[in-house]
Amino acid sequence: MIVADALEAAPPNSRELVVQIVYLVSSVAFILGLRGLTHPERARQGLHWAAFGMLLAVVGTLLQQEIVRYDWIIAGALVGSTIGLIIGKPLFVQIPMTAMPQFVAISHLFGAVAATLVGVNEYLLLKSATPPGTMAALGFEVVLGAMTVTGSFMAFGKLQEFLPGRPITWLGQNVINIGMLLAAVVCIGALMLDPS
Repeated sequence: MIVADALEAAPPNSRELVVQIVYLVSSVAFILGLRGLTHPERARQGLHWAAFGMLLAVVGTLLQQEIVRYDWIIAGALVGSTIGLIIGKPLFVQIPMTAMPQFVAISHLFGAVAATLVGVNEYLLLKSATPPGTMAALGFEVVLGAMTVTGSFMAFGKLQEFLPGRPITWLGQNVINIGMLLAAVVCIGALMLDPS
């Protein structure tokens, strides 16, 4: 409560600086979390870093001065916590250890969907007032988020065995994929020039 009151009394520029610092530290924590997850002996520490990074990201978001209502945030936290409790406690749902890879893949998919939708929503809020740098960040967030959704879904499908385990390829695949990526970059460039 004291921190919230202090931030409320602080000039807008200093509040924004605090938010950006919190986001920076959160990003570093996520990177450390991913690094920890690359080695089994450091995986638990990696998860702790990632959880700390997420906590900081949520705190940074809640410190934004644009937030005027917290009811949807509280409702989302309650629904998400309930789902997490049900999935995370063996009393409710028993997920065998052999199914953990696909469970992680589907969880990753939902995180990527959320990141993609956040980027789209931010654009819809800013529209023609979006600065070029922000538009570039939003564009790449949406493109990379959508690619991650597709990759995570493919991983889940192969691990769950409703997609074939062999590589799924077609004639001209690389040309089509590179063409689509270049088209996305051109679209982002056009939006940077004229966000409307």
